Amino acid sequence: LYIVLSKSTVFRGVPVLGNVESVLHLGLGRGRFVGNTETSKQLNGLFAGFEGKISNLITFMAEMDGHNVNAGFGLTVKNLTARVGFYRIEEINRDDISAEPRIALNLKYTFDQFSEIKYKERNQVLPAAPSAGPTSGSRRVISDRQSTDQVGENPLLKELELIRQKRQQAEKELEEIKRTLQE
Repeated sequence: LYIVLSKSTVFRGVPVLGNVESVLHLGLGRGRFVGNTETSKQLNGLFAGFEGKISNLITFMAEMDGHNVNAGFGLTVKNLTARVGFYRIEEINRDDISAEPRIALNLKYTFDQFSEIKYKERNQVLPAAPSAGPTSGSRRVISDRQSTDQVGENPLLKELELIRQKRQQAEKELEEIKRTLQE
């Protein structure tokens, strides 16, 4: 039996990095989640993980999985993701275990007709709070250098812009009806 709490968040204004998208995990479990090293035994089933998007291309990952400390980096370019991980770090240089650094490599290629759209959407940075007013909010920041006009090939963004235009037109019509009724 185990329980896990996860939280996705954006750390804004991190020195040198700017905004860092992250996913944090914290869990507690019995049985398989109690490790064989001193730190693992002291945590008594507690495990945690962190994944932070350092830039549009690079991700850093670290975890204490209940047995050991593991860490790694990921590189994502369009449909291809490559990850290299160092696992069982806590066992390195222990006298009672003849462990050497262990490295894992993972390559993933996404065969998906929407993967180009998904790649661009991963780079979105949305505003912290919606702005007020009927015409505000029609242009959003997608990344530090792009506006929605520059990402015109995304059909979802095009549809959203069309909905906003229809809403603005309906608001104008309602204002005209309101003025007519008041007269």
